Amino acid sequence: MAALPKQMRFSVSHADGSPAADCMVSVCFETHMKNDYGFLFGPTGPDGTLVVPEADVVKRANAEIDDAPMDYHPIEAAFTGYIRASAAGIDILERALEAYAMYGRRAYPRGYGAALKKALETVRRLGRPTLVAEADGCEIAIDES
Repeated sequence: MAALPKQMRFSVSHADGSPAADCMVSVCFETHMKNDYGFLFGPTGPDGTLVVPEADVVKRANAEIDDAPMDYHPIEAAFTGYIRASAAGIDILERALEAYAMYGRRAYPRGYGAALKKALETVRRLGRPTLVAEADGCEIAIDES
């Protein structure tokens, strides 16, 4: 069992290097039991940055367990120490909006639907941004696919 990072820091930018505000970051926490956890965090601020504290990860993971207890093991006990992340592109954002429409507000943080819509508009207008990430105590692999 590996410890979750106390916080993760993401910096998102456009192709020209300018900060990418209003973007979402897709983060996958690999586990050694049951399913991995995959979340979208955001939106990024005006400077293109996003900080995700451990408490937010645990809260989201516990909500997944509440909705599907047979599918997930508590993240604190199952986390392997491996994290993958990417700046959310059109495909990820469109799927997330479909899930939001299906499950509604009960399964998502406040403002999530509006943040997804704004992120999708941004990515459609400016293209998929790039991501730099760091975390306390573990490495984050960047998925550029």
